[in-house]
Amino acid sequence: MNPLRAAAPLILAILSCPATAVAQAPVPIDTARIDSFVTANMASRHLIGVSVGLMTGGHAVFVRGYGTADLGTRRAVDTLTRFAVGSVTKEFTCAVILQLASEGKLSLDDKVAAWFPDLTRAGDIAVRDLMGHVSGYPDYYPLDFVDRRMLHRITADSLIHWYGRQPLDFEPGTRWSYSNTGFIMLGRIAERVGGKPIGELLRTRIFQPLGMRHSEYEPADEHDPRAQGYAWFAMGEPEPALPEASGWAASAGGIWSTPADLLLWDKALMEGRVVGGDWLRQMTTARRLANGASSGYGFGLSVGVAGGDTIWSHGGAVSGFAAQNTLVPSSQSAVVVLSNAESTVPSFPLLRMAVQIRPATRVIPRAPYRRRWPMPGRSPRSTAPRPSTRHARCCTSSKPARSTAASSATSSAGGSPTPRCMPRQPGWPHSASRPSRPSSPAPSAVGWKSPSRDSPSGRGRFRR
Repeated sequence: MNPLRAAAPLILAILSCPATAVAQAPVPIDTARIDSFVTANMASRHLIGVSVGLMTGGHAVFVRGYGTADLGTRRAVDTLTRFAVGSVTKEFTCAVILQLASEGKLSLDDKVAAWFPDLTRAGDIAVRDLMGHVSGYPDYYPLDFVDRRMLHRITADSLIHWYGRQPLDFEPGTRWSYSNTGFIMLGRIAERVGGKPIGELLRTRIFQPLGMRHSEYEPADEHDPRAQGYAWFAMGEPEPALPEASGWAASAGGIWSTPADLLLWDKALMEGRVVGGDWLRQMTTARRLANGASSGYGFGLSVGVAGGDTIWSHGGAVSGFAAQNTLVPSSQSAVVVLSNAESTVPSFPLLRMAVQIRPATRVIPRAPYRRRWPMPGRSPRSTAPRPSTRHARCCTSSKPARSTAASSATSSAGGSPTPRCMPRQPGWPHSASRPSRPSSPAPSAVGWKSPSRDSPSGRGRFRR
């Protein structure tokens, strides 16, 4: 799926292992300044509804909704309005796996073959490789829109069967490449080990103990206070976004929540009440690749530094929604921004309004999100509404070629652009192999360039 398309202009950072630091003194919350910032960004980005939560010193100091939750009913966003959080779900999926590991029910070094012996290289890929996006399994949701496959319900086992038996994109542990496929596998592993559906595991192990009363995994009740997701087609007005059918988001991006609930999660995570000790250290330490370079990503969290402060973060997006969750453990601070459009309000400026962060000598990492390709005649930095392609259509259209060796060779030979979708094959879903992807560069604090689709800053919704 596609990890997930935060609009926050946060830049890929170099890895920094979590370190204990003196808590920063909170600054007074200027609610008028926050309101002005959010409303101005909503107007410039043509957002419909946004919900914001801020925490500092371990206390929620600001939670507010803006705009419209549903254009049809003109229902306003309030603090109880639930949004799809996309790939922020990955934080929770990893937490369940780590809890089961701490109970001795599995090991992070257990091989995938223990549960899925027929998958590609299952005997060489460990649970920790799935959580860190270094397994090499192809991502089943690398596109920018809901295509025909995703209009039909699918089970986790079917999805794993189709995509887990394709050739690997790279040798395990040698590259970082966002793969929602791996997180669907993690959800099924948790179910088999924990003896319950993943939604029940999330409810009993996390939502209920933390008091997250407005959070739910793949909610079925359409009459609850949920926001309607929206997308744009060409230069038209916003339209209700076509949602992914049941099973496509799942343990990679199936949670709906509110900023207030996510701040409860952030506080518990930073205090070690979800997972503690060495398990939390592993979750929040970026993986080292085979060549010694940092991936910039732990287990379900992007890890970096800003002005000497360790930052944990993750973005997310599903059809019609975008989300960003950013934490500063040294000051027990966090910011959550949720939107019912396919971009959202930048989160780091909001964080600076809530907590005193030293002037940045290194930049904060952008949580994984799915990049959107610039539209013809439109600057990548344009603040005009970006047309959405997330509508069902045939898999025969084309999009600008990505900067891979395969697409470069095609271009130089005068070939056609890279297909937007993989060609349809006999049977369903299609299982054609994709072009190889470029390896992600080592994170750097200087000389930043537009991130590749496979870097921790270049992809991220529940899938991206």
